[in-house]
Amino acid sequence: MWIEPEAGYHFVIPQDQLDAIDKEVVLAQPHCSFLPHCLVVFPSYYKDGAQVKTGQTLFIENDARVTHNAKVTGGPLNGEANSTLQPKKPDGEVSKIDRVFKPEKNPITVACDVHKWMKAYVRAHDHPYAAVSSVGADVKKKVWENLDSDQVGTYSIKGVPVGAKVKLFVWHEKAGFLTPAAGEVITLGKENTKNFTAKK
Repeated sequence: MWIEPEAGYHFVIPQDQLDAIDKEVVLAQPHCSFLPHCLVVFPSYYKDGAQVKTGQTLFIENDARVTHNAKVTGGPLNGEANSTLQPKKPDGEVSKIDRVFKPEKNPITVACDVHKWMKAYVRAHDHPYAAVSSVGADVKKKVWENLDSDQVGTYSIKGVPVGAKVKLFVWHEKAGFLTPAAGEVITLGKENTKNFTAKK
């Protein structure tokens, strides 16, 4: 889920939000799946008409005992790259690559050519107003251990510009857009609640 400003405008990002971003985001492969399965990154933002880097980097690492690779495929702004990632060494050292994406509207996929079923999705934005719904998983523990939690399927986008007229987008890898593809126009209050259902 994410929001976008009206056409021709860009969000002004407060300094405290810029200071709070994670400088390192990790996409792990502890076994034959990418964790997390979907994530958002905030690599740059608009300031005075130009893109300014936030300093955030995505690391794709292989923390498994088998060889993996990371085939990264983006849209026209991010292109494609393919890297082999060697197994984790006995001393715990992991093989990893780093990527700094450019914000774009297309989803970026990360796949493993060694294990064809492995795929993850990355959304790169020029603002921090995006979130991924909870799947009840902790990337360092069992994948599906919390599926009965009331938090599964919930999301929260914090620090949004109250009073701004924006477009809300909700996207699912299988169902596509759960909002209109052009976004759902909303005016942000101090608290907005929106529920969506992905149909089979």
